[in-house]
Amino acid sequence: MASKLFSAVHRSHEKREEKVRSLLETTKGFEEDMRELLANDATIKLVTEEEDQEVQNTFKQKTTICVFGERNCGKSSMLNELLGTNIVPVSDRPCTCRVTRIKYSEQPYYCLLDKDGTEIPGSRKQLEGKSVVKEVKTVAATNNNDERDDEKHVSETVEIGLDNPTLKHGVEIIDSPGRNENNVLDEIVDKLVKETKKAMLIYVIDGKNGLRPSDRDTIQLLKDAGGRDKLFYVCSKVDKDTKAEEMDTASDDESEDERPHQDPGPSKATTVLNDLKRHGLIEESNKFYGLSFKKVKQARTKKYISESDGSFLEDFEKFKTDLGHRLDVDLKMSSLRAVSAFLKCHARGFLCFFQKQQELEEREEELHRILQSARQSEKSLFNKLTTLVEERRDEIQGIVTDSIESVTESLKWSARDIKIERVKAHDIYLASNLSKRGLIQDDEFCRYHTLCREIRNCIVNKVYYRVLTDVESLLEDDVAPVMWPKIINTIEALDNPMLRRSIETIYHFIGHQSDYREGTRSSLTKLLFSLVAAVKMSLNKELLKVYQAHMIMNFAVESYDQQTGCGDAPEVIVEKLTSYMDGGNLTSCILQACNERMQFNHTSFSQSMNQIEFLNREVQINVNEEVGATIAMNISKLAMLEIQNHALKFELRRGILEMGNKLAEGQHSAIYECKPGWRLKNPELCAIRVIKRQNEAVWKKAVTALYYAFNCKDSKHLLGIHGWMFTDDDDLSVVVDRAETNLEKAVLSQKEKLGVALGVARGINAIHSSGFIYNNLDARNVLITQDGTVKINVCKGKYEILHAQASDIDIHQIGQLLLCLHGGERSKRRHSSSTRWSRPPGCSNDKIWRLTEACLSANDNISLHAIIRDLEAALRQC
Repeated sequence: MASKLFSAVHRSHEKREEKVRSLLETTKGFEEDMRELLANDATIKLVTEEEDQEVQNTFKQKTTICVFGERNCGKSSMLNELLGTNIVPVSDRPCTCRVTRIKYSEQPYYCLLDKDGTEIPGSRKQLEGKSVVKEVKTVAATNNNDERDDEKHVSETVEIGLDNPTLKHGVEIIDSPGRNENNVLDEIVDKLVKETKKAMLIYVIDGKNGLRPSDRDTIQLLKDAGGRDKLFYVCSKVDKDTKAEEMDTASDDESEDERPHQDPGPSKATTVLNDLKRHGLIEESNKFYGLSFKKVKQARTKKYISESDGSFLEDFEKFKTDLGHRLDVDLKMSSLRAVSAFLKCHARGFLCFFQKQQELEEREEELHRILQSARQSEKSLFNKLTTLVEERRDEIQGIVTDSIESVTESLKWSARDIKIERVKAHDIYLASNLSKRGLIQDDEFCRYHTLCREIRNCIVNKVYYRVLTDVESLLEDDVAPVMWPKIINTIEALDNPMLRRSIETIYHFIGHQSDYREGTRSSLTKLLFSLVAAVKMSLNKELLKVYQAHMIMNFAVESYDQQTGCGDAPEVIVEKLTSYMDGGNLTSCILQACNERMQFNHTSFSQSMNQIEFLNREVQINVNEEVGATIAMNISKLAMLEIQNHALKFELRRGILEMGNKLAEGQHSAIYECKPGWRLKNPELCAIRVIKRQNEAVWKKAVTALYYAFNCKDSKHLLGIHGWMFTDDDDLSVVVDRAETNLEKAVLSQKEKLGVALGVARGINAIHSSGFIYNNLDARNVLITQDGTVKINVCKGKYEILHAQASDIDIHQIGQLLLCLHGGERSKRRHSSSTRWSRPPGCSNDKIWRLTEACLSANDNISLHAIIRDLEAALRQC
């Protein structure tokens, strides 16, 4: 019976796994469809890589049963009976010295695994015939103390593959060596405890010896490792008669030593159980069994067993059955983890649609406001910076003049130390050209020209770095403190998600390779610091323009005396060359560079803003149409995925839903009583609505409505949905609050009518707060429960995503409902705000009539909060 239970549990698990995998693949496919339909948006990802991997890993996990206990306590005997075959070696002396892992295999075998779990080459052997136990014993067991103390020997794991029905459906069993024999084996067992936190644990206690201190230590070790609600306690060797005790002693892994007579079987188990309780080692979630594996083996091998010993077989079957039930719970939790891993996936899809819808409504107005703010901030920044730099003209002029004078004085002294040891090839080439024209022919001129060039280089470099350093300090120390707040304000004006999304959308639709966002931000954040770079380029260019190569050559020719073969002294060269520099020109050059760079940045920014505005206008209409069509087409698909997902979750958590008597029946659905169970606190206050898949269009509408309804915020005025299940592919059973009647059939007083209207308004407000509109408010969809609570039937909504004008639809329908409550006729179409409505005789309250007219007109002056406030006030006055 227990074996059949194991098989049934795993068949159910395989079906659930198939459903989850199918749902996962369907969700991935829907993700691709969403990307394509929503303009290939690469950010759309319903199932993350982590969630996908978690689902895959969940179903790869095996259900592990790990057996612990002290040496010679009967662990191996228990495993043999659990498997229904002799496979694990047993002996009258300490036997098992290696961890033994037993798994399913069509072709029986055994092999050895090293510390890393890798199969040791040459260790695999096939198991056949009656030599199985003998073969396994050669690798799993030894009585040799040297081998039992050898860390390398005992650290190897024995893996056994068996064609066994208990193992066939993914169960693995681990047999551990006994503890408290030696330190080496204890370390192996302690390591195993840490590695099997998620396993089902069986701890075997020798009934003859009772609960020993070593048992308590091991059990505490297991509990300290965490997650030990799966711990089963087995008290072995609880045979009642002397003969059976002698047989039990002479077999399996139990000692042959003479032992004094003990109390009958039940007292052994009772004593051990009481000791476990006394030491706080057993909890309510743990199971305890007193078993005799000798008796079980006798029955299995067709040997004699008396009727009085039948209880041992019953206890063992109960033990296996409880293991099966625990296995069922574990496998359901495994499936639930897989379902939960991507439970939010479909919510992400809806959020994506919702965000797209909101973007379409808010983009144009928000973008215009942001761009205007950005333009104003940047314009203010540009004007302020231009003015500040121009105001520093005199200071920059002073920096240039001081730099030229300072360099002149310092080089007059240092130039004397310049030694021209070698004439550069360039100078020799120039001299040869001069010689051809009959000017200068000696090497001394080449040396003199080289000296002039070196002094020119010193002047240029020193003036360049001196001016650049001082100008940079001026900009950073004087201009930056004033300008930096302006720069920050401009960046913040652009640092808005709506603008970023707009820029990315533009990039996406037109296929541009430029990142406008980065370009725009760069033109702002680098605006001040780019001035320094502009000064560098302009200053270097101006200095090189002053001291061009032909100018230095002419200077050398003019100042060189060909008769004496010498030129000016170095300090004279310095003074003459520095006189060529015009401080005013350098100052103008620096200011012009700053202005040109600022103008370039300002122009780039303006062009970027203009392009964004232009492209946004061009794509807005197309985007509206495309996304709107996509949402309408895909929302039902998304709804079905989430409904299937939650159906699996409800089934795993609550089991199978049971229906009672039929209460009502419609064309496409029926209402049933809800039987106790399914973790419902008050099943008598619930009903089951069974939706039949007879018409595809009606089926899609019902599933979509359920999807929206389940995602609405909780409210006492919305029909509660407690869960659902697919009884088959064409029947969806939904557990909802049970109602006594609907508004169409109810007979109400004036005060009760106002209470109904108030409840409806509060329910609609909850739906709007969830981001939806209901769009199907009539008397049949307003339900009244046994205690008088008004509830909107959320399963009947014609939902849409809430947008700017959509709320008017529900407000108008509230007006229609108020009109009907007071005897008026419901209009089939909406009217303009100028329409005059006929006041029904039943509406005597002027304030209620004005509220009704405002709702029917759905003008801008009315809101749900105002409706609720006015109805509350009217109700207080009744």
